Amino acid sequence: MILLSIIKFAFVSLWANKFRSFLTMISIIIGIFSVIILSAAGNGVKAKVTEFIGNLGPNTVIVLPIPSLDNGDVKSGFSAQQSASAVSSTITNGDIDAINEEIANINGVNAIVIPPGIVTYNDKKYAPFTIGGTPGLADVLKVSLASGRFINEKDIDDKNQVVLMGEATKSAMGINDLGTKIKIGKEEYEIVGFLNGSSQQMFGFDLNNLLFLPYTTAQTIASRTTVDRLLVSALSKDDVKSVRESIKKLFKDRHGEDDVSVLEQTDALKLFDSILGIITQFLLLIASISLLVGGIGIMNIMLVSVTERTKEIGIRKAVGATNFLILLQFLIESILLSAVGAGIAIALTYGVEFAIDQYLSDKAPVHLIIENSTILLAVSISVGIGVIFGLFPAVRAASKNPIEALRYE
Repeated sequence: MILLSIIKFAFVSLWANKFRSFLTMISIIIGIFSVIILSAAGNGVKAKVTEFIGNLGPNTVIVLPIPSLDNGDVKSGFSAQQSASAVSSTITNGDIDAINEEIANINGVNAIVIPPGIVTYNDKKYAPFTIGGTPGLADVLKVSLASGRFINEKDIDDKNQVVLMGEATKSAMGINDLGTKIKIGKEEYEIVGFLNGSSQQMFGFDLNNLLFLPYTTAQTIASRTTVDRLLVSALSKDDVKSVRESIKKLFKDRHGEDDVSVLEQTDALKLFDSILGIITQFLLLIASISLLVGGIGIMNIMLVSVTERTKEIGIRKAVGATNFLILLQFLIESILLSAVGAGIAIALTYGVEFAIDQYLSDKAPVHLIIENSTILLAVSISVGIGVIFGLFPAVRAASKNPIEALRYE
């Protein structure tokens, strides 16, 4: 009963200075909101990538330009050296030919090159998801033709300047006719096909924004002779292990070192989880800074409140309030400040999630997946901040001498 009275009085005290209380909560709101949003976005990205890698099928072997991860062991994390190697790939067209010629029990090799470049048409500019690949990559990406043709081996061999355009790219550029010429950089490229709308994403990129061209043409745009990824399809799931080991040996023989990672589907998922985990933890650490600022703000405002209410403290002690009850009073006020801030942040997060699902739907690059454990963590953090940063002001209030407090003006 006493506790309920204290909580009620704490609400009354905070409401009496509602504008000041709200300003104090802003950092808590921003911090908790950032933590939940980043965690939810990370879950959304993870779900999309897991879906994409799952769609590759269990027969797919993925070759990445990252130094060998020792049989797929990604527990050691993603080093700076590995990151740098992912940017400067050592996988060449000759490696592709060697895999096709020397590795048994495979259906083929799909190369991926992601070049830079802004697309221009008349006075319009657009930045699509540009990717260079092989004809078989269409099946991997689950894209289909609305009209025109797909790229073929002749386009690959001749480095033809032809492209296929996704639905969103086509709409944004205002292009309707096959054979239209667009520019990437200073060079012209002919549109030979339009793609149907797609609900698929590739590592968070909407495939409706796709601009697809031969991987050899993409290499020309990027001024290099390497590829960014290889997707090798084994004849059956039983062949995956042997195909993987054969590819690893082939690269070791050709390059003289383990400068690529050859992964199965499960290994790729583990690698992505490791990378995403590191990135998410780093972003959450940055977001936590605002929580620290918010905690300091709560301590500051509670110290001001203790000073302003010195006479009130003296009166309450004079009529029988114990030091513990005074401490509890101010501690609960501090906890309420951070808890209400967390509540507002949680409401904002669900509001953002609803807006994305309601108004953006499949157009959103990633959907937020808010887990109950994240909400529980956010509430726990907010209560912890209230206790940690409210304890000192509460102790200071409880330790005031009642006689001196009554004399205070």
